[in-house]
Amino acid sequence: MIYKMIIEFDVEKVEREGKYDINKMWAMVDEFLVGEYKLKKTDPGVYVDYPGVDGYVAQMCFATSFKRRSWFFSNLRKWESHELEGKREFDPDYEDWKAAYETRKAS
Repeated sequence: MIYKMIIEFDVEKVEREGKYDINKMWAMVDEFLVGEYKLKKTDPGVYVDYPGVDGYVAQMCFATSFKRRSWFFSNLRKWESHELEGKREFDPDYEDWKAAYETRKAS
């Protein structure tokens, strides 16, 4: 099964707040997904697997690692995953993780 992940940051927010460098943010995402897990970057923010590379595992590892990075969730506009046969979104997990992050941040 072929997986495709789409990530989109709120670039205007990142630039307006000036807390993070959007190029460094993308470099960290690319290093993880392309460098470490060997996904193919087909467009900005679009990552796909191919025969011999397990995109599902890469996406789960990415989710586990990046859910703890405040710069990722605080500037995330969209995060979806698609299967060849249909769409599977991470939105339920995203909402749970974002709520957990906001709770931790407020403590």
